[in-house]
Amino acid sequence: MRAIPGPSGRDQHMRQKASELSQAAERTSDPEHRVRLRQKAQRLLAWSEQDGRETDGGAGGR
Repeated sequence: MRAIPGPSGRDQHMRQKASELSQAAERTSDPEHRVRLRQKAQRLLAWSEQDGRETDGGAGGR
């Protein structure tokens, strides 16, 4: 298992994974799989943005 340093490292890793999923969605010929990959990428991006705001001293928490 690879250690990811700090919140910003985790956010960067999630954004990279989301990008990989989006690219995979473009390559697949299965329309249903394409939709699932895009949705997963969008969830990762949304989660990383929310996590980044909270770790940067934003109000509100989980």
